[in-house]
Amino acid sequence: MALINGEQYKASLAKLRPNIYKWGRLIEDVTTHPATRLHVESVSHSYDAAFTEEAGVFTRTSYLTGQKAHRWNTLMASAEDVLANSQMKRAQFHRTGTCQGATCAGWTAINALWAVTYEADQKYGTAYHQRIKDYFALVEDNSYALAGALTDAKGNRALGVAQQPDADSYLHVVETRP
Repeated sequence: MALINGEQYKASLAKLRPNIYKWGRLIEDVTTHPATRLHVESVSHSYDAAFTEEAGVFTRTSYLTGQKAHRWNTLMASAEDVLANSQMKRAQFHRTGTCQGATCAGWTAINALWAVTYEADQKYGTAYHQRIKDYFALVEDNSYALAGALTDAKGNRALGVAQQPDADSYLHVVETRP
C-alpha cells in the first residue's frame, strides 16, 4: 500500500493512543481535538491530492521500490526532486493555506539521514545506511507522515546577527569561491 487518501490517513491517526498534551490535558483524538484537528485536516488534503489532477506534484515513483508513493515519503536523489519538493510545498500552501510539518520537516530529516548514514558507514564501517534504507521503505509502504523538529540556536535575540558573540548561531558567509 503506497498511496492512501485523507480519510485513510485520519483513520490511521484515530487508531493511535497519542501521548500529546495541551494545557495540561491529554488529547485523546488528534482528528477531533480543537488544538490539532485543523492540522490533521490540512495534511489529509495533501493525501487526497495524490488522486487529483495534481497527482504528479504530490506523488513520484520510488527509487527504492519502483512503486508510486507520496512525494514526501520518497528519496530526493536529483535536482529535479528538490525542485519538485518546492513545487509540492507551494501547491500545499495554495490548497490549505498552511505549512505542514508532517510532509515537510520529517521528509527533509530522513533525506539528510540518507546521506549522513552513508558517509558514516564509509568512514567508520558501521551499518546505519541499510537501516535508514529499510526505514525509508517502511515509510513509503505505509504512507507515513513523519514529524520533524527544526531548531535554530538564535543566539542573543536582543542583538543583531553581526553582533552575536557566536557567529555560528546564524547562517553567514565565511568564504566566497567561483
